[in-house]
Amino acid sequence: MHNLEFHLGKEDAARIKTEKTHAKLHEIIENLAQSNRLSGVGVTKVRLPENQLEPIEVEVTNPAVTGVSGAAKAFMFAWWTGAMTILLDKELDLKNVIYDQKMNVKKCQLIPR
Repeated sequence: MHNLEFHLGKEDAARIKTEKTHAKLHEIIENLAQSNRLSGVGVTKVRLPENQLEPIEVEVTNPAVTGVSGAAKAFMFAWWTGAMTILLDKELDLKNVIYDQKMNVKKCQLIPR
């Protein structure tokens, strides 16, 4: 699951980056987040740190899948790992997946390799 979703995220980000050559990074990320909303995955927010060595925070409110390991973990965040790898032109790893049941929010960090 991880490898498939990671690859699909890379493909989707590369396609949008090619189609929207003048778009800024935050515009492309918002386009990808909108795609998540429309496909029923959840409402996604991506927070890019000012320091490029710090983790990228990805948060999904009302996630379609709430598990934090195995396929559930990969289904929600491997796609974002692949997409951000392309958009930032650096390899990222998926770490620290949590689900806050009270808030119905699933979060992860994308860590530079």
